[in-house]
Amino acid sequence: PLLCSFDRYFNDKYDLLKHTVNTKITNLIDESDSSEDELVNVVDYLCTHKTVMRNLATSNANSSLYPTMVNILADIMLNRYEAGIDDRLVKSIGTFDNPETTAYMLSSSIVGAFYWWRNQDYATSKQTIIKHANMFIDWLTAKGKAK
Repeated sequence: PLLCSFDRYFNDKYDLLKHTVNTKITNLIDESDSSEDELVNVVDYLCTHKTVMRNLATSNANSSLYPTMVNILADIMLNRYEAGIDDRLVKSIGTFDNPETTAYMLSSSIVGAFYWWRNQDYATSKQTIIKHANMFIDWLTAKGKAK
């Protein structure tokens, strides 16, 4: 019976993962008071749930989950862009001629940084991660506008 219910709502385990990640990220962003808080909420969540994150991020970027996470994150950004949702990442990809390409490049950067952070056992402080992520988003937005 459980399998029948699962198959009715999800195509496969990656579809379930996409739905779960999308719901969590959307909730974290929507609960934010400002665009800066969006990033803080996501990083706080990652820090609070390190055990779960370790299971998602295997020891290297060669696992099949790595490209899946890139695709999931890019899809989330593009769906939010197409829906006209006003957050910093959506604004940054919207400043480029091809938001789809930019979303995939940005999601690859985010997932790559997450794997790096996890593989070095979160040795870099949360504050440093947030600071550099904010600088990167600001840089990306400025470069897109300068096109």
